[in-house]
Amino acid sequence: MMKSFGPLSGVFTAPARGGEASSLILVMHGWGADANDLADLAYPMSLRFPGAAFFVPNAPEPCSMNPMGRQWFDLADSTAGPVAAGKLVEQSVAAAIDEL
Repeated sequence: MMKSFGPLSGVFTAPARGGEASSLILVMHGWGADANDLADLAYPMSLRFPGAAFFVPNAPEPCSMNPMGRQWFDLADSTAGPVAAGKLVEQSVAAAIDEL
């Protein structure tokens, strides 16, 4: 299911065993992809980690070279871009932990 945590939204999968999550596994896609590309990994991973919730966020920007995909930052901005993207991920993970 799609869910938002802080500034990012993406595919969220609740723990396979049900109930509260004992951990959160964050799966991040690469440049030009999106959350849907990796969302199916939650099921096989849940067999090994049945108490874990999984969150696959979409990167915040459309990809400059592939508008169907997403990017965490513009590759031309190799200094500030990664720092800004890291802050968004940090905020989203903190929000997910608070909610779960």
